[in-house]
Amino acid sequence: MAPWRFPGWPSLAQAGARAVGWLTDLVTIVVMSYIAQRWPDARGDVAPGILGAAIALLTDSWQAVALADRTLGFPPMPTGRAMAHDMFALGVSLGGLVSVLVLGLRGAEDEWDDGQSVRHGVHGGDRRRFARGTMVIVAVWSLAGVVVWRMLFGMLACWDFHKKFQTAQRRTRTRERR
Repeated sequence: MAPWRFPGWPSLAQAGARAVGWLTDLVTIVVMSYIAQRWPDARGDVAPGILGAAIALLTDSWQAVALADRTLGFPPMPTGRAMAHDMFALGVSLGGLVSVLVLGLRGAEDEWDDGQSVRHGVHGGDRRRFARGTMVIVAVWSLAGVVVWRMLFGMLACWDFHKKFQTAQRRTRTRERR
């Protein structure tokens, strides 16, 4: 087993970004699962968003652990594979975003959650209930966060490919000059 050493700052920054993306994925899954559990007629509309967020969550989990501590035995995914996973999650999440927007357009705005309510305040005197429209808005914004993170990771992968291409091109030019 290799001795532990502090990872470089680029790896830590990428692991931190993946960790924040992981939290966004988790919030999206929780919110959309709540919508599916509370309003069964919306299950088909939120399923693509849950699937896209789950794919993104798995990719972010692997990359964050692999980049933060290389002694655990998780090799980081090659850039191309991570980009393929991110772009697939992006496509499914965009489909889920459209589906949730359609749910928000045809959903009942005044349908309240009559079951469980969340206590708010120190003494529990104030109660807040979740309306379907409010939860759809939260789902849209959290899923939009997943989409933005996937686009950011895709752009970073393109930048990494560009750096690798430039390095290979410099090596080729150096060999040709000799």
